[in-house]
Amino acid sequence: MTHSLKLFALFILGALAVSCGETDVWLDSDNLTGSNLRLIEIDSFQIDMSTYKFDSIVNDSGNRLLVGRYEDPVFGKVRADAFMEVVPATYYIPEGAVFDSIVLNLSYDGYFYNDTLATQRVKVRRLTETITLSNGVDDYYNTVDFDASDDLLGEKTFRPRISKDSLTIRLSDALGQDLLDGIRSDEIVSSETLRDRFKGIKISPADDDNAAIMGYSATKSYIRLYYSDDDDSSDDESDYLDFKLNGVDEVKKYANRITSDRADTVFSSLVSQETELGSQATNDLTYLQGGIGITTKIMFPTIRSIKEINDNNGKIFKANLKLRINPNYYNDKLYSTDSLYVAMVDRNNDILGLLTDAAGNDVMAYIDKVNPEYNEVYVVAPVEQFLEKILDDPEFLHYGLVLMPKGYNSAVSRLIINGQAHNNYESKLELTYAIYD
Repeated sequence: MTHSLKLFALFILGALAVSCGETDVWLDSDNLTGSNLRLIEIDSFQIDMSTYKFDSIVNDSGNRLLVGRYEDPVFGKVRADAFMEVVPATYYIPEGAVFDSIVLNLSYDGYFYNDTLATQRVKVRRLTETITLSNGVDDYYNTVDFDASDDLLGEKTFRPRISKDSLTIRLSDALGQDLLDGIRSDEIVSSETLRDRFKGIKISPADDDNAAIMGYSATKSYIRLYYSDDDDSSDDESDYLDFKLNGVDEVKKYANRITSDRADTVFSSLVSQETELGSQATNDLTYLQGGIGITTKIMFPTIRSIKEINDNNGKIFKANLKLRINPNYYNDKLYSTDSLYVAMVDRNNDILGLLTDAAGNDVMAYIDKVNPEYNEVYVVAPVEQFLEKILDDPEFLHYGLVLMPKGYNSAVSRLIINGQAHNNYESKLELTYAIYD
């Protein structure tokens, strides 16, 4: 088999043709050291496809704050709220400082999902609960929530302009005056004493927005407190003090809550991670959605029968899942990601780890735009390593693969895929099997 893995890298000096259906495969056979080799292409192995939802996913958003809301015709009402604790660049304000104004500056990071031409609103509230991890928990999850006051610190109605650097929101003068007084009087001298007075902010969309979810940089966003100093005659301009993301404490001090109202959707019955919807129950479609944790699962119930070919004298040479993205459910606003992670899950749909290739590299599924003019777009996932695991260990027959859009934890990108029996091109496993004697 060592020779067969190198066949396509050899010059064709002598050729052997193997035909299966309408496919001819030409191979060099000079270096087989007495072995005869045939390649058979098979696309008839059964795959079972289903949709389920993780109970929660790690809120590993990198450097991103997600804020916004939109109504998806398939996935329901999708919403993102962000939480952030800030600390000042210094705990000094001149004694003669006079408060001017205070603003929140949210720096766009380039990410958006859905309609950026629609008007949306951002509302800022004061946290009444400290941003911190629960005991024994190492990460925030997408279901995280921190209490905030009902009273607004500020709000803004706008249309996103990503070409600009940031979105600026005027905040309450009372907040600004309180922070200035606390720092100037040395009552606020550390992150702990600041937290006693101001725990941070919650940034939310309006409850009835139907626009876009926007990404903002957590490290580039800040609260700016403007003041004038009567004792400083150097110029007439206001001075300011910036409050930026708290990077002093060891615990990460920002998080995103990503939720969806799935009432009256095909997902309304997905109440636990072990609940699956087979594609036959969802119009022969399966679904993925980042941020929320909806994913497509694929199993290979008949693949072990491949051992019956040539008395098990063979090896999987190549195997690709070819999954058709349904053209009726994506567009420029609800776009697909360019690549997806492929992960293995056990009987309880818990992730065992990412699928890796023979060299130990993460396997990535990719988008193959075969014929964009006619919306022939596919997700292609190399799966030979997982199939080999099934052949080596029968327990893996009860395990499956799931697809997760790149940025699964920090974006709300979604996909709708044809099931294994869809009448407009079913998804399938395309496999090349090497037989040797």
